[in-house]
Amino acid sequence: MGLGIVIGVAIGAGAALLAAPRSGEETRDRIRDRVRHIRGKDDAWSKLQRELKRAMKVRRRTALERRKLEDQKVVERQRAESDARVVVSTP
Repeated sequence: MGLGIVIGVAIGAGAALLAAPRSGEETRDRIRDRVRHIRGKDDAWSKLQRELKRAMKVRRRTALERRKLEDQKVVERQRAESDARVVVSTP
């Protein structure tokens, strides 16, 4: 009976991870935090440090995505201008 419970918990945890609305990295970070908390190795300063690191990652990722979008817009604008020149110069 105990083995069945362990298997059921493992399957449930796997299904929950697959259906989680967060990214894999975020989910792993939360699991690590929870394990540290359970083990009692989680003080306020180290928790603050991890949260600040996460915030920096998110900010970097957002800036990178924003930069990519801006670059795409520039390329699209250049193509549109090039196409407009071709259409205008065609007799």
